[in-house]
Amino acid sequence: MPQQPPALPEIRERIDNIDDRILELLTERAAIMDEVTAAKKAAAAEGGEAAPAQAPAIIRPAREAEILRRLLGGATGSVPKFTIFALWREIISSFSTLQGPFNIVTYDDRADGGLGNAARDHFGATVPVRAANSAVAAIRAVSEARASAAVLPMPQEGEGSPWWPLLFTNEAGAPRIIARVPFLRAPANGGRPRADGFVVSLAPAEESGSDRTLLGIELVGDLSRSRLKDTLIKAGLRPQNFLASFGEAEGGVAIQLVETDGFVAGNDARLKDAVTLAGGAVDRILVIGNYPVPFQP
Repeated sequence: MPQQPPALPEIRERIDNIDDRILELLTERAAIMDEVTAAKKAAAAEGGEAAPAQAPAIIRPAREAEILRRLLGGATGSVPKFTIFALWREIISSFSTLQGPFNIVTYDDRADGGLGNAARDHFGATVPVRAANSAVAAIRAVSEARASAAVLPMPQEGEGSPWWPLLFTNEAGAPRIIARVPFLRAPANGGRPRADGFVVSLAPAEESGSDRTLLGIELVGDLSRSRLKDTLIKAGLRPQNFLASFGEAEGGVAIQLVETDGFVAGNDARLKDAVTLAGGAVDRILVIGNYPVPFQP
């Protein structure tokens, strides 16, 4: 005789047991986060550092990207990847709030609210997300430690008042781009529109193993994008995209926003090499951000 399938009460009991185990593991993970918080405070005290009001080190895009890439890359079952992503983003963000104040500010220049939706997908439902009335106000909130991070629209060529030149500074502790959203794009049938954007924060730069770097390149002479690209390549950099520009290209000062492959630190010798190779046409090259490359299923 064919074997009878399990009765529904038995199946439900097994599900309840799994749920209980998940809750136990979440509780265990929360306890470990308490240890992480204590260890960070101890390290700061040893170094004579005061913990900032918004604790920007709570946001660790590189570490988060490593976790999500491992989980999404190893997922072989029937659970959709975006479900896995959404669950772990909620876990990561919820437990981050246990370490200190954590809130996000957004400036969305889209009428459909797509960037705000992408921000909530990334940081989860438990993290406060509020809207600023301008990109400048959002960046100021980060600078003044009134927000842990700002989510801002992707730079576009031809913008009258772009936000990204505000990050073009070598001042220590200035806000910088640390991540890109979405890290995993929501399914097309998700219902809510989403948009691409950058996350700006005071969080320290860290490598994730697969990264992009955003360079602000200040031109003081006539140098085409083609020649600038060749100059960067000769210096050992790997330019991928010219995202936008700001200022006068001829007879004045212009800043080009260039995306390069790999993680480039602010003191990387290749930046000075590129300035030299430009033969006086480039005054400065500053790193205004790095971000982990989003996951591609």
